[in-house]
Amino acid sequence: TLPQALGFCSEYQSPQTFCTLDYRPICGTDGNTYGNKCAFCRAGWIPSFTGQDTVCDGEYQKPPSVCTKDPHPVCGTDNKTYANKCFFCKAAW
Repeated sequence: TLPQALGFCSEYQSPQTFCTLDYRPICGTDGNTYGNKCAFCRAGWIPSFTGQDTVCDGEYQKPPSVCTKDPHPVCGTDNKTYANKCFFCKAAW
């Protein structure tokens, strides 16, 4: 796959490689957030440099003053993973 061709996932090419539960999220071109680089590479995706944003609909039509810390990661077009939709929309304002 393309990530392996680019050398991005070279350290995870061995079928014997096991992924840790270390949480260092990374956005995939499929719009999903993977728990870490290993999980991302095992899924066979390429990094998202354009991202796939979640729309800040009626729920966040103005900048939220406080966001909860509920973990529902959202990928932004800035290639950052936000903890949840509230933090994503807050950054967009």
